[in-house]
Amino acid sequence: MAIIFGRPKYPSSAEGGSSYSITLPVERMRLIAYFFFVTLCGFALILFNTLVLPRIEAGAPDGTPTEEMGCGPFNRDVENGSNGMKDFGLHFGEGFNLENSHLTELFGFVNVCVLWDYTPAREIVAMYFPLFEYSLAGYVALDLIYVTLSHKRGEIPDWYFSLVKIVSPFTILLIAWFRMIFVMIAYTNPQEHSLAFLGMQTALVSVVIMNSLFVILS
Repeated sequence: MAIIFGRPKYPSSAEGGSSYSITLPVERMRLIAYFFFVTLCGFALILFNTLVLPRIEAGAPDGTPTEEMGCGPFNRDVENGSNGMKDFGLHFGEGFNLENSHLTELFGFVNVCVLWDYTPAREIVAMYFPLFEYSLAGYVALDLIYVTLSHKRGEIPDWYFSLVKIVSPFTILLIAWFRMIFVMIAYTNPQEHSLAFLGMQTALVSVVIMNSLFVILS
């Protein structure tokens, strides 16, 4: 059965034929991703200083039943804590600050994640985070397209193109898994929480290495 297509109802917007040219703002997308990360950290810092720090320093609210004194981030006691915990001298329900936070207990120091480890900063920053996640993942995807076009033009060797095709999907996956820092809470699953953070660091290092190789080889 033959299919007959009628004349288009609306005028074509194509100029000079049916060919289209698309400009991929690869490096602009990278800048957008870094902008969202910097503003995310700044936003989290404001939330931490205004909403989180007074809350965790105060400890469990007045009137909290004895059996609930160790709930949430205040579930630490010098008698059954880690070696780092023994130096803090904290008991169930007592407040704390950055110097004796859960990350300090685990590693001996804190990182930027501490700014959104505790409620309500964790929930608020989690809503802003996709702007950084999607823009950085989008950059990696656009960079893969750019590398593909460069390979077709003969600007890079085959082995580098093959390496990019292997590394890029894993990089995007690690970027997406960084959201687990909001799922694996620092004071209940510190190892898994830190693993998600390490995954993002691995992704960023991968981007730096692949970009450096591109500059050297092209």
